[in-house]
Amino acid sequence: MTIEKRSIREIEINKGIDLGTVTLSEQEIIDYALANDPLEFHTNKKAAEQSIFKGLVASGSQLFNILHKRGWIPMFGHTVLCGLEVNHWKFLRPTYVNQQITGVVIPIFIKENPEKHTIVVTWKYEFRDEQKELVQTMEVTVMHKN
Repeated sequence: MTIEKRSIREIEINKGIDLGTVTLSEQEIIDYALANDPLEFHTNKKAAEQSIFKGLVASGSQLFNILHKRGWIPMFGHTVLCGLEVNHWKFLRPTYVNQQITGVVIPIFIKENPEKHTIVVTWKYEFRDEQKELVQTMEVTVMHKN
């Protein structure tokens, strides 16, 4: 998937934008967790098998970090002035080794400030598994240059 820069003016309220797909290997899950979220069910296969998950699972932030970095930043990163808030981050289902996850981001609020040449956008991220079940969702509000 080739991702090109997009103008913030191109976005439409409630119209989803594809962020691509990620499939995490066992080693990717472990490496990310060791650096960012070193809980045993992310870092230790045997401990994970004895956990409520019955297997190694990705850290909740891993999906967002990867798909945001690979998908959203190449499209809109050049327009960012600052992040304002993160809300309603929900971890609805675990992400297991070699499970394919697809990301979409949906602009759900847009407010332009012509005097300051800014646009505030609330982006709703949705991550779904192969069965189209919602795995994770969150809202991120960002101030963009206009």
